[in-house]
Amino acid sequence: MQDAVECRITIARKTRSREVDLSGLALTQLPPALRACGEMESLVLRKNALTSLPGWLGELEGLRRVDLSDNALAEFPASLFD
Repeated sequence: MQDAVECRITIARKTRSREVDLSGLALTQLPPALRACGEMESLVLRKNALTSLPGWLGELEGLRRVDLSDNALAEFPASLFD
């Protein structure tokens, strides 16, 4: 599964994709490599096993939309709302 995550992030970074879709990959945490996706406006994380999000997610200035449906999140970092 890790190979699929790395592959999707690499493709998004190289093509400067505005959307990164990491749905259904059983993620328990966000891969730090997402920080390098500077063109990303939309991050799709549906159907994973996320229980928390890293504070750095709010530092992605271009990010406008995050789909977190079907995860088990208990809290959100305050940086997402700055």
